[in-house]
Amino acid sequence: MGDVRILDEAENLVSEIIGAQFWYIDRQPSVKTADIRRWMHEIFWEPDDKDPGSEQIDLSGQRWVIFSDNEGVGEVLQSYVNTCGGIAFRVTQGQEYRRENEFHWRLRPLIPEDFQRFFADICHHSGQTVHKVVHLWKLDVPAPDRLTAGQLLHWQLVGCGSALYVIQAMAGMEQVKAARLFLITSGAQVSPDMTSSLAPAQASLWGLGRTAAIEHAQFWGGLIDLDPMASPESSAMQLVQAMESDGAEDQMIIRDGHRLVARLRPLEISGSDLRSLNIHKDGSYLVTGGLGGIGFETARWLGIKGARHLILVGRTSLPCREEWDQTDSESPLGRRIERIRTLESLGMEATYFCGDISDIQVFEQIRDALTNGEVPPVNGIVHAAGVGQYEPLTGQSAERMLEVMRSKVIGGWLLHGSFRDQPIDFFVMFSSISSMLNSPFMGAYAAGNTFLDALAAYRRWEGLPAISVSWGIWSETGMAVEGDRVDGDRQFLLKGAGTISNQEGLDALELLLRCNPVHSGVMPINWEEWQRAYPAFSSMHFFKDITNSGEFTQVTEHTDDRYGRQAAREAATAGDVDSLVDYMTREIAEVLKTTPDRVEVDVPLPALGFDSLMAIEIKNRVEIDLQVVLSVVNLIGGKSIHQLSEFLSEKLMTGIKGAQDRQGTGGGRSMNSHQDGKVWEEGAL
Repeated sequence: MGDVRILDEAENLVSEIIGAQFWYIDRQPSVKTADIRRWMHEIFWEPDDKDPGSEQIDLSGQRWVIFSDNEGVGEVLQSYVNTCGGIAFRVTQGQEYRRENEFHWRLRPLIPEDFQRFFADICHHSGQTVHKVVHLWKLDVPAPDRLTAGQLLHWQLVGCGSALYVIQAMAGMEQVKAARLFLITSGAQVSPDMTSSLAPAQASLWGLGRTAAIEHAQFWGGLIDLDPMASPESSAMQLVQAMESDGAEDQMIIRDGHRLVARLRPLEISGSDLRSLNIHKDGSYLVTGGLGGIGFETARWLGIKGARHLILVGRTSLPCREEWDQTDSESPLGRRIERIRTLESLGMEATYFCGDISDIQVFEQIRDALTNGEVPPVNGIVHAAGVGQYEPLTGQSAERMLEVMRSKVIGGWLLHGSFRDQPIDFFVMFSSISSMLNSPFMGAYAAGNTFLDALAAYRRWEGLPAISVSWGIWSETGMAVEGDRVDGDRQFLLKGAGTISNQEGLDALELLLRCNPVHSGVMPINWEEWQRAYPAFSSMHFFKDITNSGEFTQVTEHTDDRYGRQAAREAATAGDVDSLVDYMTREIAEVLKTTPDRVEVDVPLPALGFDSLMAIEIKNRVEIDLQVVLSVVNLIGGKSIHQLSEFLSEKLMTGIKGAQDRQGTGGGRSMNSHQDGKVWEEGAL
């Protein structure tokens, strides 16, 4: 803010502006609103055309593990599996590891060794395999109208933590790798008519599951959301029917006895439905993470739109104002001080509260400030706080996962409860594209974001304002620019995917506030280019409405032998690594859309432009061609083609020796449910 005087060449005053206000604009022009609209997508539920109705299922010879709830679904499911000819083992929560009887165990939900011991007990000791693993523990979460923040924290830890330990135990077990894992919720997903009651506290399991689907596709079964109005008997029968389907759909909800399946589709925006955006000068606007990158840009945008009072919440402790000039402006602390000064230069009064948004004491301070008239009543809320993490599920712990989820989940819940009865105009929650699309190494982050998506739906179901925005990568600010994992975040900038400039993001935010959807992703993706780059991944039914690719299959099978797959397998099992190098080079060259002579075999795969979705395609090909399970972690974790070939050769040779030993002892090897033939697991990461 300042005065502007324009002089001519003779230094005569030509024009004068007193009290002018300036702000930075983006260096690149914003895209047109019509283009931004094409970035917006939603998840929609449509009837499953393979819904079997009530036909009887034959489970003869199958062994199921059921992590049973206290609502009765697991107990009925065990009985139903037995009635259909299978054998079901039920696992409930307890204070110690204990086998109650031949078909009932108790485990401590947060002790990973208990899960490993359990699977060892039912598999190693009996020599039998497991076919289905069903996790129902999230069903025990109390109803949202009687759920305290402490209970919510507990059930995120138990519900997601136990599912994490199931995944880790399965990843390290030979006899479980042929199983299919299903994670079950009830009311976590909003039905198209929004008539069923919602349970947002269960929804975080869906974010964790979407990550598990890509990190551990070898035993992934799916996510199923039960009808909260259905009886345990009905739910058990529908679960069996869904889990015994052909496996093409891995995201399903059950409502009124029918299955619906998830589809990604463009968000429909009608110009006639756009409402006006009113920012009030006499009210306050609360922004969590308000001094972080995207939070600050949002706060600045509110000022440009007319806001004059901001309540900012952040974890950085600021020195007293007298010491601000002594702070290095290029340091993280200095940048936050400069951001407050920028907001004040726009004519805004910024009241800053230091603390974790998941801490109730922060809300008590805000409440006192509102009660005492230190700040005007709140007219709008933007929940932009968040903590990122980049780690495979096998290297995760329940406690570390909760730390990532805490600001999203507990912070969002406390904001909801604290301002539930206040007449606010909007409540915007900043989610991530990881809540909608399978994102490797981001399980905890995805879990926190899917909770926000469900919280938005729950608030709307209650007649309260709410929008959840699943952002793609911002190019000028945010975690991908300012975080500690810039390189890791950047690898998710996939073929066909663009980034969002600050101005584009703010234009998208304004458009979403005007069209008011419950939930929308903002994804600047060229789907045609993306589909060409990832033909196997884009053939998933979830993308059917986007790619329009006609026929869909789970994996792209290469039945020809033009690259000498059979010869490579035979040579590798004999110790010929060079043949495997040749095979891997040709396969990776095909996925990279280049020629084998341009692929360097001693360079880490990410340096070749190899990304997570390409890793999925190579993983599928290796599992089919060489009959050995390869994790995504090994493909994008820094290995070169030569190192991968040595690893695969060793595993193939070990697998053959193990098979010969078992033939001599009469033992058997489990079959991978997705492939024909024997498959050897590489082991826990």
